[in-house]
Amino acid sequence: MIFKFSKTLVGEATSIFIRPDRQLRLYKITDEQGQILAEFHHGYYELLVKAESKEIKIEPIKRLFKKTKLLLFDGKDHTQIGEMQINGQGISHFWKDVPSDPNAVITFNGVDYYFRRIQPDIQYDWFKKASWGHFKFTLYSTKGEDVAYFSLKMDIPIISKPNYTKYRPFEGIIESNFSNLSVIVLAFYLFELEFEAEDQKYDG
Repeated sequence: MIFKFSKTLVGEATSIFIRPDRQLRLYKITDEQGQILAEFHHGYYELLVKAESKEIKIEPIKRLFKKTKLLLFDGKDHTQIGEMQINGQGISHFWKDVPSDPNAVITFNGVDYYFRRIQPDIQYDWFKKASWGHFKFTLYSTKGEDVAYFSLKMDIPIISKPNYTKYRPFEGIIESNFSNLSVIVLAFYLFELEFEAEDQKYDG
């Protein structure tokens, strides 16, 4: 199956300015008819997945030994339904080969899913603006054959500007055989970690 997804920024102005860190980073997955199938809300106070008539809340609990752990809760009765484990400081860049450890692990309803950033289909070239801003990620089950590929392209007019990815909207496609959209949407939180790590390379 192929889905479309997008990221937009939603926020109200304070005085004449909009604080990017207070804007809602809103992800949407749509079908071929443009119908919204799922959403991810990356807000200043809340991390929330909406998919398949369910809500999942993401709650960070600790950062220890360069690993970050997040708990996943049912949005209605607040029972824990999974967790996410981030390896290292954010997401590693550009794996050329499949390493023994994934960038992150999503455990959902007792099943582990590995997440990795992989090489985009269009390779980066400083001299070709059309090659800028391409990203690709994969998410797959360690049991069974569930796999998803996420490809996106964002507009990057100024390469050296800090925060050039984290607060930029974009569109992309998902190629997947997942039957559970909730797991796919959880990967969007991992996108945000990757964009933050990317921005840090240009800070200062």
